[in-house]
Parts: sequence; structure tokens; C-alpha cells
Amino acid sequence: MKIAQLRRSHNRRHELAQEVVEHLVLRGTVYAPVITAVVPIVEDMFGYAEMQVVSSADLYAGKIVAALDRQHPRDLFDVRDLLAKDGISDELRRAFLVYVVSHNRPIAEILVPGRKPLTEEFERGFVGMTTKPVELTDLEAAREAIITAMVGEMSEEHRRFLLGFRRGNPDWDSMGIPEARNLPAVRWKQQNLDKPAPDRRKALIDRLEYVLSP
Repeated sequence: MKIAQLRRSHNRRHELAQEVVEHLVLRGTVYAPVITAVVPIVEDMFGYAEMQVVSSADLYAGKIVAALDRQHPRDLFDVRDLLAKDGISDELRRAFLVYVVSHNRPIAEILVPGRKPLTEEFERGFVGMTTKPVELTDLEAAREAIITAMVGEMSEEHRRFLLGFRRGNPDWDSMGIPEARNLPAVRWKQQNLDKPAPDRRKALIDRLEYVLSP
């Protein structure tokens, strides 16, 4: 599946430009795509349009995982607005689990990432992209807030699911999305769980248990 992202940027002459960035989705989606119209501000600028897009839960699950993984200011900006406007729904939490277990990095590293410095990327690749000024401290606060929301406030059931996945016996039925076990990225990750040496596998499980402990 391919999705498009509309990105606002400045060129060398400081003129506004609109860039459509196409992303290839390899993992599949947790929920069915939906037909959605553009928001009013986009309609005012470019005219009316509607298209098939991924569900809101899939969209923001991907954004949250990206915000925890690469920690780019653009992802943290989207996460900040999500927390301020819509909050974290149960559907989003479930989709987030699927996106986490689909990632090529260890689960614990996604849930509790090392904090990357944001200043350089903020100044080079973010300033000027928003209609209203955004402070770097706002994005740093959003990073901490999303870790608290998605990890600190994770239910016991979801913690057990992640540990079960890492151990090789996930309870998909308890998640209410049993079909997610057949997504390409999930199957790929499961096939690779036993590849590390036994000591390494145990270390990954122990680390995840520590991260998920209350």
C-alpha cells in the first residue's frame, strides 16, 4: 500500500512550496482504510478532494513509533497535537502494539528510547514548516508525554501481550485483533525471534520485562 504525505517547506529563496511525499507501507494495516475528505484549510488552499487513507489509529500508531524511534521534530509535532486534541483511544493503543512488534528494533528500545538531541534537526528540518511558531521545548515535552501515555499508562493486558510476543507465544485473541497476526511485518518479526543466540534472546526478554515492570 502506498500513502502520500503533504509537506510544507521553504526553498532557497524562502518561498513556500508543497511537497507530496510517497511512502510504501510494507507492514500492512491493522484496521481497514477509510475514505476521507481533506480538512477545510487544505480545501481553501487547493480545492476539495477525498481519497482512501489509512485509519486514524494506523496513522498515529505509525507516527508514535516513528516519534519514539527516530525522534524527528515533525513526528513529535504530530504527537503533540494528537495528545492535545484527540488523546489516545483504545484502537490506537492496539494498533501501536502491532507497530511496535513489527519494528526491526528490539521492543524495549522502542518503548524506552535513548533521548536524541533535537536542536540541529529542529533548526535545519522543522523551523518554518508550521503556520504557528513551535518551541523546541514543546517537542521535547511531547516526547516525554507520549512515553508516559503509551508505556507508563499501558494496561497489564497489553504488557503481557508484548512479553508473550517476545517469548514466542503472543495471545492475539486477547487483543481483539486476531487477524493482525497475519500481517507481513508481524510474520517476519516472529520468524526472526529465535535467530539470536540463547544468551541474547534471554537478555532481550529480561530487558523487556524490566521496561514493562510497574
